[in-house]
Amino acid sequence: MTTFAQLFDLADPTRASFELSPEHDATLFIDLDDVIDWLEQRVRTGAPAPQLVVKGDFGTGKSHVLRHIEKKLAPERNIRPVYFQLGSFTRRSSFFDLHISVMGEFLEILENNLAQASSVQAFLQAQPALHHEIKDAIQKLADRNIPPDKRATVRSWLLGTGPTPTQARKEGFSGRLFERTSSVGLINLWKAVGELQRAVDGRLLLLLLDEGEAFSKMVSPDAQASMGSGLRTLFDPDNRSLGIALGLNTPTSRQGLHPMLQPDVASRLMDKELSLMPLGEPERVRRFIEGLWDQLRGPNAAPSLFDIGALGLVTTQLRDLSNAIFLRRNAPAPTPTQRHLMGVLRYIGELALRDGARPPFNRKQLLRWFQLGNT
Repeated sequence: MTTFAQLFDLADPTRASFELSPEHDATLFIDLDDVIDWLEQRVRTGAPAPQLVVKGDFGTGKSHVLRHIEKKLAPERNIRPVYFQLGSFTRRSSFFDLHISVMGEFLEILENNLAQASSVQAFLQAQPALHHEIKDAIQKLADRNIPPDKRATVRSWLLGTGPTPTQARKEGFSGRLFERTSSVGLINLWKAVGELQRAVDGRLLLLLLDEGEAFSKMVSPDAQASMGSGLRTLFDPDNRSLGIALGLNTPTSRQGLHPMLQPDVASRLMDKELSLMPLGEPERVRRFIEGLWDQLRGPNAAPSLFDIGALGLVTTQLRDLSNAIFLRRNAPAPTPTQRHLMGVLRYIGELALRDGARPPFNRKQLLRWFQLGNT
Protein backbone atom coordinates (compact mmCIF):
# COMPACT_ATOMS: atom_id res chain seq x y z
CA MET A 1 0.00 0.00 0.00
CA THR A 2 1.37 3.41 -0.98
CA THR A 3 1.93 5.69 1.99
CA PHE A 4 1.27 9.42 2.05
CA ALA A 5 4.98 10.23 1.99
CA GLN A 6 5.59 7.83 -0.91
CA LEU A 7 2.73 9.23 -2.99
CA PHE A 8 4.07 12.77 -2.71
CA ASP A 9 7.79 11.84 -2.63
CA LEU A 10 8.30 13.69 0.65
CA ALA A 11 11.65 14.08 2.38
CA ASP A 12 10.22 12.70 5.64
CA PRO A 13 9.12 9.09 5.01
CA THR A 14 7.01 9.10 8.18
CA ARG A 15 4.85 12.13 7.33
CA ALA A 16 1.19 11.12 6.98
CA SER A 17 -0.44 14.50 6.30
CA PHE A 18 0.18 18.06 5.14
CA GLU A 19 -1.05 19.24 8.55
CA LEU A 20 1.68 20.88 10.64
CA SER A 21 1.98 19.99 14.30
CA PRO A 22 3.38 22.83 16.46
CA GLU A 23 5.21 20.27 18.58
CA HIS A 24 6.50 17.78 16.00
CA ASP A 25 7.06 20.27 13.15
CA ALA A 26 8.48 23.07 15.28
CA THR A 27 11.59 23.48 13.13
CA LEU A 28 9.50 23.54 9.94
CA PHE A 29 8.54 27.20 9.86
CA ILE A 30 7.07 29.26 7.02
CA ASP A 31 8.26 32.77 7.83
CA LEU A 32 6.10 35.31 5.99
CA ASP A 33 6.85 38.31 8.22
CA ASP A 34 10.50 37.98 9.31
CA VAL A 35 9.34 36.45 12.59
CA ILE A 36 12.53 34.42 12.95
CA ASP A 37 14.75 37.49 12.67
CA TRP A 38 12.69 39.21 15.40
CA LEU A 39 12.92 36.16 17.67
CA GLU A 40 16.63 35.66 17.13
CA GLN A 41 17.29 39.22 18.29
CA ARG A 42 15.40 38.64 21.55
CA VAL A 43 15.94 34.99 22.50
CA ARG A 44 19.38 35.12 24.09
CA THR A 45 21.22 34.00 27.21
CA GLY A 46 22.42 37.44 28.24
CA ALA A 47 20.74 39.91 30.60
CA PRO A 48 18.02 40.92 30.77
CA ALA A 49 16.32 37.58 30.26
CA PRO A 50 14.17 37.19 27.10
CA GLN A 51 10.68 38.62 27.58
CA LEU A 52 8.13 38.43 24.78
CA VAL A 53 4.43 38.13 24.09
CA VAL A 54 3.31 36.32 20.93
CA LYS A 55 -0.11 37.72 19.99
CA GLY A 56 -2.54 36.93 17.22
CA ASP A 57 -5.93 35.60 16.23
CA PHE A 58 -6.79 31.91 16.49
CA GLY A 59 -4.90 29.91 13.87
CA THR A 60 -2.14 32.41 13.07
CA GLY A 61 0.64 30.22 14.51
CA LYS A 62 1.24 31.30 18.12
CA SER A 63 1.79 27.76 19.39
CA HIS A 64 4.06 27.05 16.45
CA VAL A 65 6.21 30.06 17.31
CA LEU A 66 6.53 29.01 20.96
CA ARG A 67 7.37 25.44 19.95
CA HIS A 68 9.94 26.79 17.46
CA ILE A 69 11.59 28.67 20.30
CA GLU A 70 11.51 25.52 22.45
CA LYS A 71 12.80 23.04 19.87
CA LYS A 72 15.06 25.17 17.66
CA LEU A 73 16.15 28.51 19.07
CA ALA A 74 16.54 27.58 22.74
CA PRO A 75 18.99 24.68 22.16
CA GLU A 76 21.00 26.85 19.76
CA ARG A 77 21.20 29.67 22.33
CA ASN A 78 22.19 27.54 25.36
CA ILE A 79 18.73 27.99 26.88
CA ARG A 80 16.69 25.44 28.81
CA PRO A 81 13.02 25.82 27.78
CA VAL A 82 10.00 24.72 29.83
CA TYR A 83 6.70 24.70 27.90
CA PHE A 84 3.16 24.76 29.38
CA GLN A 85 -0.33 24.98 27.97
CA LEU A 86 -2.74 26.99 30.11
CA GLY A 87 -6.02 25.72 28.66
CA SER A 88 -7.08 24.12 31.95
CA PHE A 89 -7.64 27.49 33.66
CA THR A 90 -11.21 28.04 34.92
CA ARG A 91 -13.32 30.77 36.54
CA ARG A 92 -12.01 29.76 39.96
CA SER A 93 -8.34 29.58 38.99
CA SER A 94 -5.69 31.88 40.44
CA PHE A 95 -1.96 32.46 40.31
CA PHE A 96 -1.53 29.57 42.73
CA ASP A 97 -2.88 27.13 40.12
CA LEU A 98 -0.23 28.43 37.74
CA HIS A 99 2.42 27.97 40.42
CA ILE A 100 1.42 24.35 41.02
CA SER A 101 1.77 23.60 37.29
CA VAL A 102 5.06 25.43 36.80
CA MET A 103 6.65 24.31 40.06
CA GLY A 104 5.82 20.71 39.25
CA GLU A 105 8.42 20.95 36.48
CA PHE A 106 10.74 23.36 38.28
CA LEU A 107 11.04 21.08 41.32
CA GLU A 108 12.83 18.42 39.31
CA ILE A 109 15.11 21.06 37.82
CA LEU A 110 15.75 22.48 41.30
CA GLU A 111 16.61 19.13 42.86
CA ASN A 112 18.90 18.10 40.01
CA ASN A 113 20.80 21.37 40.20
CA LEU A 114 21.03 21.33 44.00
CA ALA A 115 22.85 18.01 43.69
CA GLN A 116 25.41 19.66 41.40
CA ALA A 117 25.76 23.07 43.07
CA SER A 118 29.17 23.85 44.54
CA SER A 119 27.69 25.61 47.58
CA VAL A 120 23.96 25.66 48.29
CA GLN A 121 24.48 27.91 51.30
CA ALA A 122 26.31 30.53 49.26
CA PHE A 123 23.60 30.36 46.60
CA LEU A 124 20.83 30.94 49.14
CA GLN A 125 22.68 33.83 50.73
CA ALA A 126 22.71 35.48 47.30
CA GLN A 127 18.88 35.34 47.14
CA PRO A 128 17.77 38.15 49.48
CA ALA A 129 14.26 38.31 47.97
CA LEU A 130 13.43 34.72 48.92
CA HIS A 131 11.18 34.15 51.94
CA HIS A 132 13.19 32.56 54.75
CA GLU A 133 10.93 29.50 54.91
CA ILE A 134 11.45 28.93 51.17
CA LYS A 135 15.20 29.07 51.78
CA ASP A 136 14.80 26.52 54.56
CA ALA A 137 12.84 24.24 52.24
CA ILE A 138 15.50 24.45 49.53
CA GLN A 139 18.18 23.74 52.11
CA LYS A 140 16.27 20.61 53.16
CA LEU A 141 15.99 19.44 49.54
CA ALA A 142 19.74 19.81 49.19
CA ASP A 143 20.29 17.39 52.08
CA ARG A 144 20.97 14.02 50.47
CA ASN A 145 20.34 12.26 53.76
CA ILE A 146 16.81 13.56 54.28
CA PRO A 147 14.35 10.64 54.73
CA PRO A 148 11.95 10.05 51.81
CA ASP A 149 8.85 10.97 53.83
CA LYS A 150 10.36 14.30 54.90
CA ARG A 151 11.50 15.03 51.34
CA ALA A 152 7.95 14.38 50.12
CA THR A 153 6.62 16.83 52.71
CA VAL A 154 9.08 19.54 51.65
CA ARG A 155 8.28 18.97 47.98
CA SER A 156 4.54 19.24 48.57
CA TRP A 157 5.12 22.44 50.58
CA LEU A 158 7.08 24.06 47.73
CA LEU A 159 4.45 22.94 45.25
CA GLY A 160 1.68 24.39 47.37
CA THR A 161 -0.31 21.15 47.29
CA GLY A 162 0.31 20.35 50.96
CA PRO A 163 1.25 19.32 53.56
CA THR A 164 -1.30 19.30 56.37
CA PRO A 165 -0.87 22.01 59.02
CA THR A 166 0.44 19.39 61.45
CA GLN A 167 3.01 18.10 58.97
CA ALA A 168 4.02 21.66 58.10
CA ARG A 169 4.69 22.56 61.72
CA LYS A 170 6.57 19.30 62.23
CA GLU A 171 8.97 20.30 59.43
CA GLY A 172 9.42 23.80 60.82
CA PHE A 173 7.01 25.66 58.51
CA SER A 174 4.63 28.13 60.11
CA GLY A 175 1.93 27.43 57.50
CA ARG A 176 1.31 26.38 53.92
CA LEU A 177 3.32 28.04 51.16
CA PHE A 178 0.37 30.05 49.83
CA GLU A 179 -0.23 31.41 53.33
CA ARG A 180 3.36 32.57 53.67
CA THR A 181 3.94 34.45 50.43
CA SER A 182 2.33 36.28 47.51
CA SER A 183 2.52 35.80 43.74
CA VAL A 184 5.61 38.01 43.71
CA GLY A 185 7.21 35.81 46.36
CA LEU A 186 6.44 32.72 44.26
CA ILE A 187 7.95 34.36 41.17
CA ASN A 188 11.06 35.00 43.26
CA LEU A 189 11.15 31.24 43.90
CA TRP A 190 10.92 30.57 40.15
CA LYS A 191 13.67 33.09 39.52
CA ALA A 192 15.85 31.39 42.14
CA VAL A 193 15.43 28.13 40.22
CA GLY A 194 16.59 30.02 37.13
CA GLU A 195 19.58 31.50 38.96
CA LEU A 196 20.63 28.05 40.14
CA GLN A 197 20.27 26.62 36.64
CA ARG A 198 22.60 29.28 35.23
CA ALA A 199 25.07 28.84 38.11
CA VAL A 200 25.28 25.08 37.54
CA ASP A 201 25.60 24.79 33.76
CA GLY A 202 25.38 28.32 32.32
CA ARG A 203 21.97 27.80 30.71
CA LEU A 204 19.16 30.33 31.04
CA LEU A 205 15.78 28.96 32.09
CA LEU A 206 12.99 30.06 29.71
CA LEU A 207 9.32 29.64 30.62
CA LEU A 208 6.99 29.28 27.62
CA LEU A 209 3.31 29.77 28.49
CA ASP A 210 0.86 28.94 25.71
CA GLU A 211 -2.84 29.89 25.57
CA GLY A 212 -2.33 32.87 27.88
CA GLU A 213 -5.84 34.06 27.03
CA ALA A 214 -6.99 31.47 29.61
CA PHE A 215 -6.15 34.04 32.32
CA SER A 216 -9.22 36.00 31.23
CA LYS A 217 -11.41 33.18 32.59
CA MET A 218 -10.59 34.17 36.16
CA VAL A 219 -13.54 36.14 37.59
CA SER A 220 -12.16 37.05 41.01
CA PRO A 221 -10.69 40.58 41.12
CA ASP A 222 -8.17 39.33 43.69
CA ALA A 223 -7.10 36.51 41.37
CA GLN A 224 -6.72 38.94 38.46
CA ALA A 225 -4.68 41.32 40.63
CA SER A 226 -2.47 38.49 41.91
CA MET A 227 -1.83 37.20 38.38
CA GLY A 228 -1.07 40.75 37.24
CA SER A 229 1.48 41.20 40.02
CA GLY A 230 3.19 37.94 39.08
CA LEU A 231 3.32 38.78 35.37
CA ARG A 232 4.56 42.29 36.13
CA THR A 233 7.46 40.77 38.04
CA LEU A 234 8.28 38.36 35.20
CA PHE A 235 8.23 41.15 32.60
CA ASP A 236 10.13 43.63 34.74
CA PRO A 237 13.25 44.99 32.97
CA ASP A 238 15.33 44.06 36.02
CA ASN A 239 14.47 40.36 35.69
CA ARG A 240 17.75 38.72 34.71
CA SER A 241 17.01 35.28 36.10
CA LEU A 242 14.07 33.73 34.23
CA GLY A 243 12.98 34.23 30.62
CA ILE A 244 9.27 34.39 29.74
CA ALA A 245 7.38 33.97 26.46
CA LEU A 246 3.58 34.14 26.54
CA GLY A 247 1.22 33.16 23.73
CA LEU A 248 -1.95 35.26 23.71
CA ASN A 249 -5.08 34.99 21.55
CA THR A 250 -5.84 38.69 21.19
CA PRO A 251 -9.64 38.65 20.59
CA THR A 252 -10.28 36.32 23.52
CA SER A 253 -8.22 38.43 25.91
CA ARG A 254 -10.24 41.52 24.97
CA GLN A 255 -13.61 39.98 25.85
CA GLY A 256 -13.12 40.47 29.55
CA LEU A 257 -10.54 41.12 32.20
CA HIS A 258 -7.02 40.01 31.52
CA PRO A 259 -3.95 40.71 33.65
CA MET A 260 -1.90 41.59 30.56
CA LEU A 261 -4.25 44.55 30.01
CA GLN A 262 -3.50 46.05 33.42
CA PRO A 263 -1.56 49.32 32.93
CA ASP A 264 1.34 48.33 35.18
CA VAL A 265 1.80 45.11 33.16
CA ALA A 266 1.13 46.57 29.70
CA SER A 267 3.66 49.36 30.32
CA ARG A 268 6.43 46.73 30.54
CA LEU A 269 5.68 45.22 27.12
CA MET A 270 7.04 47.95 24.85
CA ASP A 271 9.08 46.33 22.04
CA LYS A 272 8.36 42.89 23.52
CA GLU A 273 5.23 42.03 21.54
CA LEU A 274 5.19 39.99 18.34
CA SER A 275 1.87 40.28 16.50
CA LEU A 276 1.23 37.41 14.09
CA MET A 277 -0.79 38.27 11.00
CA PRO A 278 -3.39 36.07 9.25
CA LEU A 279 -2.77 34.99 5.67
CA GLY A 280 -5.21 37.45 4.14
CA GLU A 281 -4.03 38.41 0.65
CA PRO A 282 -3.68 35.74 -2.09
CA GLU A 283 0.02 36.54 -2.46
CA ARG A 284 0.64 35.55 1.16
CA VAL A 285 -1.29 32.31 0.65
CA ARG A 286 0.84 31.53 -2.40
CA ARG A 287 4.08 32.19 -0.55
CA PHE A 288 2.98 29.95 2.32
CA ILE A 289 2.08 27.06 -0.01
CA GLU A 290 5.29 27.32 -2.00
CA GLY A 291 7.40 27.64 1.15
CA LEU A 292 5.72 24.62 2.72
CA TRP A 293 6.12 22.46 -0.37
CA ASP A 294 9.79 23.40 -0.72
CA GLN A 295 10.44 22.22 2.83
CA LEU A 296 8.38 19.03 2.60
CA ARG A 297 9.25 17.58 -0.78
CA GLY A 298 12.03 15.14 -1.48
CA PRO A 299 14.49 15.24 -4.41
CA ASN A 300 12.15 13.35 -6.76
CA ALA A 301 8.94 15.24 -5.94
CA ALA A 302 7.05 17.47 -8.35
CA PRO A 303 8.38 21.04 -8.41
CA SER A 304 5.00 22.42 -7.29
CA LEU A 305 1.95 21.18 -5.42
CA PHE A 306 -0.54 22.91 -7.76
CA ASP A 307 -0.56 24.04 -11.37
CA ILE A 308 -1.30 27.71 -12.11
CA GLY A 309 -5.05 27.27 -12.28
CA ALA A 310 -5.34 25.29 -9.05
CA LEU A 311 -2.97 27.64 -7.22
CA GLY A 312 -5.12 30.58 -8.27
CA LEU A 313 -8.22 28.82 -6.94
CA VAL A 314 -6.67 28.11 -3.55
CA THR A 315 -5.19 31.56 -3.09
CA THR A 316 -8.33 33.49 -4.08
CA GLN A 317 -11.01 31.18 -2.65
CA LEU A 318 -9.32 29.80 0.46
CA ARG A 319 -12.24 30.77 2.69
CA ASP A 320 -14.74 29.02 0.39
CA LEU A 321 -12.62 25.88 0.22
CA SER A 322 -12.31 25.80 4.00
CA ASN A 323 -16.07 26.23 4.44
CA ALA A 324 -16.80 23.54 1.83
CA ILE A 325 -15.00 20.91 3.90
CA PHE A 326 -17.62 21.33 6.63
CA LEU A 327 -20.52 22.15 4.25
CA ARG A 328 -20.73 25.71 5.59
CA ARG A 329 -21.96 27.32 2.40
CA ASN A 330 -23.22 30.52 4.04
CA ALA A 331 -20.62 30.78 6.78
CA PRO A 332 -19.24 34.16 7.91
CA ALA A 333 -16.22 35.49 6.09
CA PRO A 334 -13.32 35.75 8.57
CA THR A 335 -9.90 36.61 7.26
CA PRO A 336 -8.29 33.29 6.28
CA THR A 337 -5.53 32.17 8.62
CA GLN A 338 -2.75 29.64 8.46
CA ARG A 339 -5.08 27.21 10.25
CA HIS A 340 -7.67 27.51 7.43
CA LEU A 341 -5.01 26.78 4.82
CA MET A 342 -3.62 23.78 6.68
CA GLY A 343 -7.13 22.33 6.95
CA VAL A 344 -7.61 22.69 3.18
CA LEU A 345 -4.21 21.14 2.41
CA ARG A 346 -4.89 18.26 4.79
CA TYR A 347 -8.20 17.59 3.03
CA ILE A 348 -6.55 17.70 -0.40
CA GLY A 349 -3.88 15.30 0.78
CA GLU A 350 -6.43 12.82 2.12
CA LEU A 351 -8.44 12.80 -1.12
CA ALA A 352 -5.31 12.60 -3.27
CA LEU A 353 -4.17 9.57 -1.28
CA ARG A 354 -7.61 8.00 -1.69
CA ASP A 355 -7.52 8.53 -5.46
CA GLY A 356 -3.81 7.88 -5.93
CA ALA A 357 -3.44 11.34 -7.48
CA ARG A 358 0.00 12.95 -7.65
CA PRO A 359 0.85 16.65 -7.84
CA PRO A 360 0.79 19.10 -9.39
CA PHE A 361 -2.99 19.17 -8.89
CA ASN A 362 -5.19 21.05 -11.33
CA ARG A 363 -8.26 23.22 -10.93
CA LYS A 364 -10.64 20.54 -12.21
CA GLN A 365 -9.48 18.10 -9.51
CA LEU A 366 -9.98 20.65 -6.74
CA LEU A 367 -13.45 21.61 -7.93
CA ARG A 368 -14.46 17.95 -7.89
CA TRP A 369 -12.92 17.22 -4.50
CA PHE A 370 -14.56 20.24 -2.88
CA GLN A 371 -17.84 19.78 -4.79
CA LEU A 372 -17.82 23.38 -6.00
CA GLY A 373 -19.30 22.69 -9.41
CA ASN A 374 -17.93 24.93 -12.14
CA THR A 375 -17.17 28.01 -10.02
